[in-house]
Amino acid sequence: MRLLLDTHVFLWSKSNDRRMSDHAWSLLRDPGNELLMSAVSVAEMAIKIRLGRLTLDVPLKDFVKTGMTTGRILELPLVASHAARLADLPLHHRDPFDRLLIATAIEEDLTLLTNDPEIRKYFVQTTW
Repeated sequence: MRLLLDTHVFLWSKSNDRRMSDHAWSLLRDPGNELLMSAVSVAEMAIKIRLGRLTLDVPLKDFVKTGMTTGRILELPLVASHAARLADLPLHHRDPFDRLLIATAIEEDLTLLTNDPEIRKYFVQTTW
């Protein structure tokens, strides 16, 4: 399965947060799954750090690099086709980062690994 990680999934998995479901953990640990993280999630984390809504023990760049390497997560750049897909999305969800992740998942035919019930309002494959 090709999984696009929602930002909270990356953060929760790196802190062993109890909000992670057993199913999500099994998907992350399955070597048969391709795990992807969008540059959108890194931008979201950077903004949350600047706003004081996220604190890390190490610089964001190091946190992301280490987390992606140890989690065997591949980087997925944001490209024009992902951004253009936003024009097709209804406004069920106002969060621009989530909307970009939804658009990316649709455009790349990925399953979005998320605990966000608002995302399920879209025609995007999700799992939790």
